[in-house]
Amino acid sequence: MTILFGIAIGLTVGCFVGIILGIILRNTKYKRDRAQNAQQLKKLLQQINPYINSVTFILLGIGLIWTVYYLILGIVDTTQTEFATNVSQLIVSVLTVFSIIVAFYQFIRER
Repeated sequence: MTILFGIAIGLTVGCFVGIILGIILRNTKYKRDRAQNAQQLKKLLQQINPYINSVTFILLGIGLIWTVYYLILGIVDTTQTEFATNVSQLIVSVLTVFSIIVAFYQFIRER
């Protein structure tokens, strides 16, 4: 658990450092190429958008199926209630992280 905590802290610090360096470099470097790079990125995002929408729909559907399954398991077999609750919470947590990633992608795509 300590290793996972260290990884999470390292990733968080890396994100903050990356944002700060990105802001600094954005304002000082390659201003003339920015429009061309933005057009290339927008074209790429438009090409992969249908695939991302399909994957999102499939994962959310599968998450719904398994969450309902564990809900029913917890209701039917009371000895499995705690297990079913924990697994359902794990599924919802993973789907929440995935939804955040997709929302970030949509934000970048709209920009």
